[in-house]
Amino acid sequence: MTSSKFCRTTLLVLAALTAAACSRETPESLVESARAYIAKQDHNAAAIQLRNALQKQPGNAEARYLLGRELLATGDYVSAEKELRRAYELKYPADKVVPALATALVAIGQPKKVLDELASQTVSDPDAIAELQTAIGYAHFAGGNQAAARSAFAAALAARPAYVRAKLGQARLSAVGGDLAAALQLVEQAVAADPKSAESWQLKGDLLAAHQQPDAALEALRKAVELRPQSPAAQAAVVSLLLRQNKLEEAGKQLEAMKKVAPKHPQTAYFDALYQYRNRKLKEAEQAIQQTLSVAPDDPAALTLAATIKLDLGQYAQAEAHAQKVLSRSPDQTLARRVLVATYLRSGQAAKALESLEPGLNASPRDASLHALAGEAHMMNGEAGKAAASFARAAELEPSNSKVRTALALSRLASGDTQKGLTELEQVAAGDSGTRADLALISQYLQQRSYERALAAIAALEKKQPGPLAPHLRGIAFMLKADLATARKSFERALEIDPAYLPSVASLARIDLAEKKPEAARVRYEAIIAKDAKNAAAILSLAELSAVTGKPPAEVGALIEKAVAAQPNNGKARATLVRHYLAHKDTQKALAAAREGMAAVPDNLELMDAAARAYQVNGETNEALSIYKRMTELQPGSPHPYLRMAEAQLAAKQVDAAAGSLKEALAVRPDSLDAQRGLIAVHLSAGRVEEAMKVARQVQRAHPRQAIGYVLEGDIHATRKSWSEAAAAYRAGLKQTGSSTDLAVRLHTVLVAGGDRGGAERFAADWLRTNPRDQAFRMMLAQAALSSKDYAAAVEQYRAILKDQPSNPVVLNNLAWAAAQLKDPHAIEYAEKAYAVAPAHPSVMDTYAGLLIERGETARAVELLRKASAAAPESAEIRLNLVRGLIKAGDKQAARAEIDSLAKLGDKFAGQAELAKLRQQL
Repeated sequence: MTSSKFCRTTLLVLAALTAAACSRETPESLVESARAYIAKQDHNAAAIQLRNALQKQPGNAEARYLLGRELLATGDYVSAEKELRRAYELKYPADKVVPALATALVAIGQPKKVLDELASQTVSDPDAIAELQTAIGYAHFAGGNQAAARSAFAAALAARPAYVRAKLGQARLSAVGGDLAAALQLVEQAVAADPKSAESWQLKGDLLAAHQQPDAALEALRKAVELRPQSPAAQAAVVSLLLRQNKLEEAGKQLEAMKKVAPKHPQTAYFDALYQYRNRKLKEAEQAIQQTLSVAPDDPAALTLAATIKLDLGQYAQAEAHAQKVLSRSPDQTLARRVLVATYLRSGQAAKALESLEPGLNASPRDASLHALAGEAHMMNGEAGKAAASFARAAELEPSNSKVRTALALSRLASGDTQKGLTELEQVAAGDSGTRADLALISQYLQQRSYERALAAIAALEKKQPGPLAPHLRGIAFMLKADLATARKSFERALEIDPAYLPSVASLARIDLAEKKPEAARVRYEAIIAKDAKNAAAILSLAELSAVTGKPPAEVGALIEKAVAAQPNNGKARATLVRHYLAHKDTQKALAAAREGMAAVPDNLELMDAAARAYQVNGETNEALSIYKRMTELQPGSPHPYLRMAEAQLAAKQVDAAAGSLKEALAVRPDSLDAQRGLIAVHLSAGRVEEAMKVARQVQRAHPRQAIGYVLEGDIHATRKSWSEAAAAYRAGLKQTGSSTDLAVRLHTVLVAGGDRGGAERFAADWLRTNPRDQAFRMMLAQAALSSKDYAAAVEQYRAILKDQPSNPVVLNNLAWAAAQLKDPHAIEYAEKAYAVAPAHPSVMDTYAGLLIERGETARAVELLRKASAAAPESAEIRLNLVRGLIKAGDKQAARAEIDSLAKLGDKFAGQAELAKLRQQL
């Protein structure tokens, strides 16, 4: 026998002996062996022995429990939960398994299961009580119930005064409450109680980082890694801090160490993705985050990072889907909402950006970043005034951050110190590499009609941020200057840079409409859709264009359905479809679309809102209320669902229930003016005038310098026709606020209603002397003059408004009609201008057609009236005018058909006598 053959034979014998020895081990002996490894804190070896035991005896509850504990210790919380759940089902003693299972559930982000399944379980051992109550505390903490969390942590410490995890829970509560000093003190106590607690050192490091002590924080976190080198959480904390400090090289080295100890852990892949993203290696980051999501598909941090990566890669639909998934489960996740809004802004969907911002601003009204994003969205929409207001609010909330000079400038602008504010903004914009100051400056210039300065600021922005935004803003400026030819060139330049940039496409479409080229506008959207058939935003824009250009509702609905088919999980598209059917009184289709949408996108707030209305109009109030109830769970900090609930309850004559919902809204947001108005209305409908007045007075005390409290008090008096008391309330409000158009309009109205026309005229004259550009007040005067058939006064006010708003279609249309009553030859010019600005508006077409008939252009007038009637089929007045036009054109058969159709309305149409006279002309 050769030596090599001997070696092979010996190895075979040894392998056989080893296998025989293993086969002779019993589950009990393997568990005992695991216990020995546990005592040495050799978690991996213990886990191997326990798995061997379970291969032999899968129903061994003790082995399941011990394996779950070991997996908890190594940070494999998902596997730990599975093993502990099995031990729980196998009736392992509650004192052992229940606390451990609760701890695992909290670790994998399922706090609700802890509260629903385990919080009521009874355990007797002090250690078990401490661990279970601590897990319950963390579950409440995750759900935002800090009071319940505090009680649970106290119960844990009552059972075991030195229980470290409970002490750390208290520290986290203090940190969330903003008392970092108290939190750090509690952590120091935990470290003193157990210097070998890696979790304590880790939290200490986190708190020191929050205290702006990065070096001390890093030392504490490295201590946590030293104590538990196998812990992915400890390793991740070090990597995270190094990334925040922008120490990318050190972070990379620590990440390599993390990969060695936990190569397959989701946190390892997550921080690898974050590291690659910070190094701008987007493809590598994308691959790494996919690894995380394959293991933890619902992890909010991973989904948010995935959304951020997709956003930077320009994959907007996927970015939106990831961010929406986070927000559907946790609407208060501000970072995910910022990413979602940024996605909409980058993809040119300013309207969707504003819609998505609303719940965030409701839940976090003091989040400056959200207000700043709102400013960008308004800016993209060309709403310079609203943009300035949003930027000013952001500045007010964060006066000391890196954008402080911009904030201070905006604050001065908001307070009326225009020149100084603009000077500071110019200085910030010139010296800052960021663009927020530039956008705020552009907004201010556009608002003040300083177009040349705005164009100069846009040029400066373009140097900092090449792309479609600057040429788009340039186009907005030229549109406001009424230079449509140059505006068109600017928007076309934006589309040369990004052919799918929707804001510029929409602006060009508006110019096309103004130039009476609706088909050219349609072609723009169709070109985008041809290149990207799944671009739901473009399809919805085309649907909107079709609606405003008078296309049949069925055609508009088909486009919205196409958007839904393109992106079945697009809640916006599905909500638009429901609203479309509701607007056209097709309640059954609305309900079917709502049900289908809710099944596809169950927790989309916009869709839920539309669906609830569909249920409501179909008489299914309970189903509507159930949806609103779910919305309150998804938007715990928003009064909006309660307001909707109150509307549904009032419609169903459930007055007391509506009052309860409004009070719930006020409990969530004590300063919600909509809730206060609603509660006043409910009290008045029930005859509780004093209760209504109490609410108004509460608003006055809370906002003594704002008009709303006095508006509410005056309105209460006005509903009772107590005109003098109402006037007194409005006057008191004007005295407090100095200037409020809302109060001025109401005061004038009640003076007229109370018979004091002389007082009303004197007040109007005084008001316009001090507020000559208050166009809203002038609009009220014009409308009042129209109502009293004082056409000369109406024309005077509309012409004054037109100086500031030369392209306002409502003003032009009403001016045309009033001027026509005075036989003013300029009436047709006003009507033509109104039609040029709003060619699809039914009232504009109606007025223009009437004047065309007078000018003898009957055929064109009839064509316009047919379009107006198709756009507003519910308007009997427009249809009556169509009859007049048809008779004038000699088309008696068509006129007779319209008359017969209108006659069927009976008492619903007050013009039956006029209709009878027209019938006699046939």
